[in-house]
Amino acid sequence: MVVLKFNRYMKVSLLNLVRGFFSSKSLLPLMLFSFSLQLMMADGSGIVQFAASEYTVDENDGSLTITVNRERGGAGAVSVSYEIEPLTAGNLDYSGSDGMISWADGEKGGKSFTIDIINDSENEPNEFFRINLSDPKNGLVLGDLKSATVKIYGSESGTFRFATDGYITSEFDETVEILVTRGLGAKGAVQVDYEVKGGEGLSDDEIGWVRFARRLPDTIVENASIEFTFKAGVPARIGRDFLNTPTNPLKGTLVFRDYEMSKTFEIQLLANWDGEAFPFTMAELILSNPRAIDGESENIHPVLHDTNFRSTLRINDISGPGTDVIWEQQPWPDTPGTRRRGFSFMKARYKRSETLF
Repeated sequence: MVVLKFNRYMKVSLLNLVRGFFSSKSLLPLMLFSFSLQLMMADGSGIVQFAASEYTVDENDGSLTITVNRERGGAGAVSVSYEIEPLTAGNLDYSGSDGMISWADGEKGGKSFTIDIINDSENEPNEFFRINLSDPKNGLVLGDLKSATVKIYGSESGTFRFATDGYITSEFDETVEILVTRGLGAKGAVQVDYEVKGGEGLSDDEIGWVRFARRLPDTIVENASIEFTFKAGVPARIGRDFLNTPTNPLKGTLVFRDYEMSKTFEIQLLANWDGEAFPFTMAELILSNPRAIDGESENIHPVLHDTNFRSTLRINDISGPGTDVIWEQQPWPDTPGTRRRGFSFMKARYKRSETLF
């Protein structure tokens, strides 16, 4: 039940409005009566509305403060309810519940409540939700700003990942550059650790293989056939295929400045001449421990990519295989006593075979 408290001016004004309404058959006086009554109630108990029609917040800010003002009148203890309405944003983007705001008799001005903003790692556009005022009590009147829209900017601290799930180089390249990217946001100064390991922890599928082909016999004849064989890669070893040096350490930390999107580190390669690293060796690359740098905001939370926090480095063996690494040397059945010519491994032919990898 709404209880109105009228002063002498309000009583006289209300009496004049009632007299004017009953002395006319037009709807216009009724509309004016309703509007004037609201104005008098506002002068008595007040108008309640948001301080702004739109609020903006960055996902990294952590929280958003919303202010609701009681204006004009201050007569009586009043209250208003607020409800949070999801639009494109949902409970994975913010945390808050519906509530009520109250003012004591004679109290006016702003009252505030807070909504927590969740910093996730999803690749998202700007998202929105709405807050609505309703159910004003004890003569309080809703103002024009009875709804406010909140825009959450999808600015993330970033997701660290290797630029590709497999890097390729060759043993004679001396060094190889590894690119690490920061995507899905780049706010804040952050860092991530990297490590280069041998290939002992990689599965056979992760290491892979190369297919080789040859003609039998290797002279051009009508009945020649093509024979294929597969040669698996070899796990890379520290000290045989790459080195840990002061200039190019195998463990380190990459530091990204605010809005910096990429960093690189280098690996010192070592040529292998004994033919045992044929057709290639495979090393493992790992990112770990993403974090904000010291002194950065507590809302900066970079993360690792779900899968591409790991990668591999394939080091192609260019010096060639050892004896009988690809084909075993045995007599050709149609020409007893004649040795088959071994496969002559060359860089160009190897590069061609890489397309089948």
